[in-house]
Amino acid sequence: MHNSKEMIKKISDILLLFVLAGLLVSPLVVWIVHPERNQYSFLEGRRLIDFPTLNLDFQSITTAAKRTIQGRFAESRELIQPQLSALNEFLSSRKKYEKGSADHFPFRLTLIQATNSIERAVILAAYDPLPDKAIPASARRNLLVLRDQPVLFTAPTIFDNAVKKSIDKRIENFNQLMVENPNVNFHAYYIDRIISSPFNMDGAYYPLADNEQALQYFEAHKPAHLIFAKQMLTSFDDYLKYFYHTDHHWNEQGAWKGYLGVYDMIAPNYSGISPKLTLKGFVTVPGANFCGSYARSSLYPCTPDPFRYPDVELPPYKTVVDGKPKVLGTQEKFRKGIFSKEPYADLRTAYWGGNFGVVQYKFENNTTRNAIIISDSYAKSLDVFIAAHFHNVYSLDLRYIGKYSLNKLINEFKIKDVIILGSQEVLFSTSWLITP
Repeated sequence: MHNSKEMIKKISDILLLFVLAGLLVSPLVVWIVHPERNQYSFLEGRRLIDFPTLNLDFQSITTAAKRTIQGRFAESRELIQPQLSALNEFLSSRKKYEKGSADHFPFRLTLIQATNSIERAVILAAYDPLPDKAIPASARRNLLVLRDQPVLFTAPTIFDNAVKKSIDKRIENFNQLMVENPNVNFHAYYIDRIISSPFNMDGAYYPLADNEQALQYFEAHKPAHLIFAKQMLTSFDDYLKYFYHTDHHWNEQGAWKGYLGVYDMIAPNYSGISPKLTLKGFVTVPGANFCGSYARSSLYPCTPDPFRYPDVELPPYKTVVDGKPKVLGTQEKFRKGIFSKEPYADLRTAYWGGNFGVVQYKFENNTTRNAIIISDSYAKSLDVFIAAHFHNVYSLDLRYIGKYSLNKLINEFKIKDVIILGSQEVLFSTSWLITP
């Protein structure tokens, strides 16, 4: 009996060693078989790190060996030197190999998801006796999820003296731009998000929670001639209606409401503006199940948002992206059912188009009026609707544009209206200061 137990223990130890050895050498095996390069992980929203490549010309090595045997050392050295350089570069790529090994580790995503499942079980146990309507969705992200439905949202942002100073600098920035361009209408459209709203369910736990204080401070001190409008949440139900439940962007209803709000903001100072676009309805794309940035970053089990778009008839137009003609987005493909079926594919970006420095919308209509929109990815789903009322609209995303001068762009493109559109980050943060 004792010998049997010893034998079982030895066999178990040997099997364990084989499993550990397999795990240790598996990245090397993966590298040897040359996995598909430039792989994209939809789950993590990034490209995986490739293993370093060893590019040796074996024909040159063979020829160099022959020249050495023949005593033709100069020719041999000339042939072998590039191969030695390639080998040295490969051997010095230790960090890249380590990162590639981590990214291609067997069952990596399965293990990550299992770890997150354990985290969620611990969170549920810790919050079980508490009355909170929302609990953390992840131990590593500042995200919350409702207890009674799979709705993800961000914990409150804070309002303090640093935020006030940032807003003061933005107000100075707006003032300077308006003084230097007195014949241009400057508009600002504020998008209220749950992160700054008093209807955020976690606000009571944050003594410095914003609760619209930043907005109130901005409104009290903004330039008198800045044309200002805002799209506010009036309840948590508004968040549920106008924003995705798995992503940080507004949904099709929120974007369309934004278009109507921007139209009402610019119309009083735009004589002869064309009538509002007619919404035929919101079209649901069959099979397009959208698990957005919140679900992707927290790895919380995703109940997909349906992907919809506003059905609107637009005048003919063309787009130019960063100076080159380009069709923005893949709307036609979506309507034909052609889009990624990966669980965490960024369908919103695929449909409306990615983030670029400058996107020009050129419409064939009865106006010569031109405008600039300054915004982030929120504007991607309504830029084209605003642009339909102008001849040329230049949509700028300051995160991608590089060096620029707004004053020069205004003069070069004969701009009459500048529309700054976004939430607190775009309107109040110094990272979005506009270069005159």
